[in-house]
Formats: sequence, C-alpha cells, structure tokens
Amino acid sequence: MLADFILGAEPSPGAPTSGGKTSAGGSSFSMLLIYVLLIGVIFYFFLILPQKRRDKRFGEMLKRLKKGDKIVTLGGIYGKVTQIKDNTVRINIAQNVEVEISKKAISSIISSSSKEKK
Repeated sequence: MLADFILGAEPSPGAPTSGGKTSAGGSSFSMLLIYVLLIGVIFYFFLILPQKRRDKRFGEMLKRLKKGDKIVTLGGIYGKVTQIKDNTVRINIAQNVEVEISKKAISSIISSSSKEKK
C-alpha cells in the first residue's frame, strides 16, 4: 500500500478499497519524512555545527602560532616552537633535543612569545 503510494500506482482491481476514504499510506509517509528531517536537524546541531566551530578555533590557533611559543602536543609533550613550516612545526622539548611534528598534533598554546617579552 505504501509502495503503491510512493510509486503512484493504481490499486489492483481485486484489491479491497476503503470506500472512498483516503489511504493511511499518505499520512504515514509524511510522518516518516518529518522524522527523517527532524533527525537531520538534530545531527546538524549536535554533531556538525560543533565540529565546524572546533575546526575554526583550531585554524585560528594555528594562525597565531609563532616562533618562541610554548605548546602542548596531543601526546602531552611540552615544547617551545623553534621553526614553523607549511605543515610541520619543529619544537625544542629538552636541552639540545628538537623534534618535528605535524601542526595537527598541537593541542594548545600555553604561552605566547609576545606575552613573555615585558
């Protein structure tokens, strides 16, 4: 019955009719459509929109990153930025120990080099 409604097919001649009443297939289809749209809106506001905000804040943080900033990586390593490249950052994590990490591995900037200069 619902498939006939969706496809726009006429009922078969031997099929029982509702005596001139409209079939319930139309209302169940519209309710299904409303539920699907409602789930889509919920997904947008609870999953997609917050992720876009996080991505925007992360991009702004990377734009503010400069040589001399103290950072924390996603792995929990603290270091001081010594060189910035296109996709990577070189940080000093101990005396004479430098590692090169991806910019995506930066968790946060602890202190900016401009704040240290007083």
